[in-house]
Amino acid sequence: MPPLVNGYRIVLDGFELLVFEVESAPRAVMVQGNGYPYRISDTTSQFSEQKINTIKDQGLVESAEARRSSLDVAALDSALLHRAREASGASDISVEDYLVRRRIADRIGAAIVLREAAVFLFALRPETITHPNASVRVFRVAGTERLTGAQHNVQELPRIEGNLPSVCSKHVRCSER
Repeated sequence: MPPLVNGYRIVLDGFELLVFEVESAPRAVMVQGNGYPYRISDTTSQFSEQKINTIKDQGLVESAEARRSSLDVAALDSALLHRAREASGASDISVEDYLVRRRIADRIGAAIVLREAAVFLFALRPETITHPNASVRVFRVAGTERLTGAQHNVQELPRIEGNLPSVCSKHVRCSER
């Protein structure tokens, strides 16, 4: 069983509560007398250790952002990552701790395992982003309505690819043209 974390007290609607935030274990956990429980929404089901570990290896949640990446921190844009860390008020912690705190990386033993969200946000090179639609297409319409045929007035600008902050800033510059 994973080690217990310290809780904290809050008062909510006049009731004092003890709050414990427990991270998901990176591997299946055997519960004495209860096998391998796996929580899905508001229910708990019994799965085999192998099935739970397969689910966890796919990224804990079936979304492109939550899946584990094969890249490491060196594949991220360090300047952009430092700027984001400082802007969040977390300049006193390491980049790795920042990624874990933002839940876009996991600490597994001494290793940091990125999630695809970290790559979408901070990829140094666009080709390391594996999502097929991680880009922006910009079209410019000359006039106030789209026309077809001989009066076709839609121009497609070059596709914008890269990490999310750079795509957004390039998109803004394109729309200001």
